[in-house]
Amino acid sequence: MTFSKSDLDHIIQLAHLDVSTALKEKFLPQIQSILTHMESINQFDLTHVAPAATAFSVDMVLRDDVVVPQPDLLLATNAPAWADHSFVVPRIL
Repeated sequence: MTFSKSDLDHIIQLAHLDVSTALKEKFLPQIQSILTHMESINQFDLTHVAPAATAFSVDMVLRDDVVVPQPDLLLATNAPAWADHSFVVPRIL
């Protein structure tokens, strides 16, 4: 696939970007290189490969949602100010 300067200008116009000529000259060979690489990937025969969202099979590992009581950390006794099970801190704003 060939990617020309006019194609790049068209994409830049569609994206409403302001790109300098120097950057266009820099981007053009990079985009051409990417497209050439994609063409080489397209040569692989993938007719027997099923579409997938991940590279390998992921089974959902689920566990029961059980509430486990945590030990008392003595936060209220060590806090300088405590109210409604929370630290009381000075307002910033």
